[in-house]
Amino acid sequence: MQPLHLPNNQDDYADTVGGEIKLFKRVSVRQTDSNDNSTESGDSSIESNIEELIEQVESCFPGNAAVKVENIGWVPMRNLRTGDRVLQANGAYSEVFGFSHRLRTSIHPFRRICTVTKCMTASHGHYIYTKQKLVAAGAIKAGDFLATGVDEYEAVIGSEDVWEQGLYNPHTLTGEFVVEGFRVSCYTTAVRPDLAKTLLSPLRAAFRVIGADISGGLLASVRQPWMFPPGMLGQSSLAL
Repeated sequence: MQPLHLPNNQDDYADTVGGEIKLFKRVSVRQTDSNDNSTESGDSSIESNIEELIEQVESCFPGNAAVKVENIGWVPMRNLRTGDRVLQANGAYSEVFGFSHRLRTSIHPFRRICTVTKCMTASHGHYIYTKQKLVAAGAIKAGDFLATGVDEYEAVIGSEDVWEQGLYNPHTLTGEFVVEGFRVSCYTTAVRPDLAKTLLSPLRAAFRVIGADISGGLLASVRQPWMFPPGMLGQSSLAL
């Protein structure tokens, strides 16, 4: 599926419905000349709201993001399953013990980040490994160096906002994996990584014993209120 770019015109806008971001067609009514300034103000307000929605959206990957599964090869994220062993940066593989998001059909905003050789797409709040620290995808800029899947680094040449189908956030036993050839964390700015790791430890421990997600997929099917209390949000970058 081709990416749906964030609209640059003033006819479309984004808003939340039932916890998901949707695109709408905006109809503007020109009342009188005296209201011209208010129309411009309304356009600016909508642009501001779009930026705020992008910052607050759940942090994951689109369904077409590629990951490498042991003995299978590269597959789209939407085909990934609990128990699959996915590639890490050191060439080893780590098992997926569950998902914190797994939505197939909905459309969501992402950040596409490109180097000279390849691009990756992730939600703005998802942590990516750079040369010196973990940085949220939305905070990565041209000139930053991204860690690849072979323990090398590639310079970012540009990035853009896009809209893609699906929302997936797999969690591996090691807390990281490789997406589109780049090293990424399983964690996001929604919760500080140290706390997220602790909160997920019962599921991780159970998977090591019985080889199954004891939540029965519940973690991926609901937006957990405990994941967003005040004081638990992560920063845009973290030292390694």
